[in-house]
Amino acid sequence: MQPVEKTIVDRCVRLVCRNCLNDPGRRICRFGGDLQNELRRQNEKEAQYLTAALEICVSGFLNVFNRRTNTIRSNADRIPGTDAREAEKEREQERR
Repeated sequence: MQPVEKTIVDRCVRLVCRNCLNDPGRRICRFGGDLQNELRRQNEKEAQYLTAALEICVSGFLNVFNRRTNTIRSNADRIPGTDAREAEKEREQERR
């Protein structure tokens, strides 16, 4: 990813997150779709390229990024994540 693309994504992610957190009536953020819509609003040609690249994650077979989130709004400042190595160790222990 080129620096200009990173800058555009950073800007759009901040705008999407701000919109989700600042609207108390909005219970569900479909992050992938919201990000794609914000990218569409940008003027740079790179933003339009990113919009097209994101399509597979929003409306294509990788649309897992555009589903409802189970993140609790009061914990919105946390970044959900998974340690795949730790999860694999747990699965191995369960198999024994």
